[in-house]
Amino acid sequence: MKLYCHPIFTSSRPVLLFAAEAAIALEIKLVDLFAGENYQPQFGTINPNRLVPVLEDRSFRLTECSAILKYLADKAGAAQYPKDLQARARVNERMDWVNTQLSRELCYRRGCTRRSSIS
Repeated sequence: MKLYCHPIFTSSRPVLLFAAEAAIALEIKLVDLFAGENYQPQFGTINPNRLVPVLEDRSFRLTECSAILKYLADKAGAAQYPKDLQARARVNERMDWVNTQLSRELCYRRGCTRRSSIS
C-alpha cells in the first residue's frame, strides 16, 4: 500500500503514527506541499481535491484521515478499532469530535474575534 502524505500536515500524522504502531507496511510517497506538488496535474489525478493523505491499496484509493485510519484498522484487525458496535461507535464519536471541533479550532481559526468585556 502507498500513502501519499506530508508529515507536517496534521491529517497525515495520525495515519503515519497508527501504521507504525500497528506495524502496517506502507510505501510513503512524500507530497511536497511547500513546493505546491499537490497542485500539479499528476497529483490531481491521484486526488482531485489535491489534499493529503491519500491511501492507495492496489487500484483502490481512499482520502480523508479518519476514513484511512478506519480502513487500515479493519484491514489489520487492530484492537484500537473494536468490532463491538458500541465500542466502535465511541471511537467514531471521538474521531468525529477531533475532525469537527478540535481541528477546526486549532487548524483553521484565523485570530480571535471575541471582544473583552473589560473596557
